[in-house]
Order: sequence, then structure tokens, then C-alpha cells
Amino acid sequence: SCSNNNGGCGKNAFCSENRKTSAIKCTCKTGYTNTGSAVHTVCKDSCTIKNGGCGPKAACAHDATTNAVECSRKPGYTNRGAASEIKRRDTGSASGDIRTANLPAACSSYTNISDPTRSVRYSGSSGCDSSSFSSSGMWVRFTGSGGTTIPTYAPGPSVCGTDATGWYITEMPSSGATVSGALCYQSTINKCHFYSAMQVTNCNTYYVYFLYPPPTCNLRVCTV
Repeated sequence: SCSNNNGGCGKNAFCSENRKTSAIKCTCKTGYTNTGSAVHTVCKDSCTIKNGGCGPKAACAHDATTNAVECSRKPGYTNRGAASEIKRRDTGSASGDIRTANLPAACSSYTNISDPTRSVRYSGSSGCDSSSFSSSGMWVRFTGSGGTTIPTYAPGPSVCGTDATGWYITEMPSSGATVSGALCYQSTINKCHFYSAMQVTNCNTYYVYFLYPPPTCNLRVCTV
């Protein structure tokens, strides 16, 4: 079980259990990448793997609060892209090398959700996302005062208008990219008591998420 040596997942991964089968699932924490397999998870520092996706002309580091990968320009280069992906041009060159991203279809075809009660600062009634998303999954963009992104840290239970709070635990995608990850639901027992598969697409200035209904209630996705 997850209570015994973190389920064998290692210190850089979250352990969660399927409440029906008791199967263990290991998911790398933010800032770490699985270099093993779906069966044998090995979580390594993302910055040590292809420079964290930052490119050859940027430095890879980790956010002090969330541990998410951060790309910063090296001397002599200028950031020409979004903060999530350093796109650089050599400042000593007239033409330079600017990388551009072709945004996927999900960036223009999604359901907009503006709900202030999803904020990690909100502590209202015990809501549930059982009817918020299609059973086959759907692309969603969060907007408004409640927040525009799903937190990449465990916000604590009993906030966001629910009991078990949904947060994203996998690496965020670079600009124009889509990654498959996991949504954890934090309860009073475990930071990842329940989990669900999901996808995230980086649309340069915002993110869209492919979400499914939670495995049970009361579980709800949070926003920041």
C-alpha cells in the first residue's frame, strides 16, 4: 500500500491506490520525468533530461515554490516566446533563430468554464464534478476570477468548494505542445487519494485541459 514505503514509488513520485483493485500507481512529482516505464516508474530531475525541454540556448531551473521547470535565457539571447517556453534569438545576429509553435486544434475548440468557487481560496459546499465533464472527456479552458489554471501543487482538502481537491501532478507542456498527465484529488488521507487521466495543451497565453468526470464524489478540479 502507499502507506508502506510510499508503495515503492520512490521519494520523487506520488503514490496512489485504485480503490477497487488496490493497484498501486506511481506518478512523478512536478519537476521530475519518468525515464522508466508505465509499470516501473523512475523519476529523474527533468532538467537533466534534454535540458527540461528548454532548448540549447536556455538554462533549465526549478520554481522555488512548485518545483516546475523554468527556462531562462542565456547571456546574449532574448526571449521571443511565452514564459513557459523560451524562444530565443541571438542578439548579435540580424536574423536570429526564432522558433514558432503551430497551435493544436484544442486551442480553438474547447468549453469555457468561469467559476469563482473553483478557486483554491474558496471554502464552500461539497461540490462534485460528476456532471461537469463528458464521460468521454472534453477540452476545457478555465477563465475568470476563480483562476485560469489547475494548480500544480496539492492545495489542501476542503477548498475549491469540495471535499477532495483536484490538482495536476505531471510536467506542464511547452508552448504549442500537449502532454498526457494525471489529475490527483487530495483528501484528508492522501495528497493523491484518487486520480484520473487527463491532458494539457499549452496555447501560448493560456492552457486547455482534457478532463473526465472524477471516479467518485465529492471530487472537484481546483483553479488558481
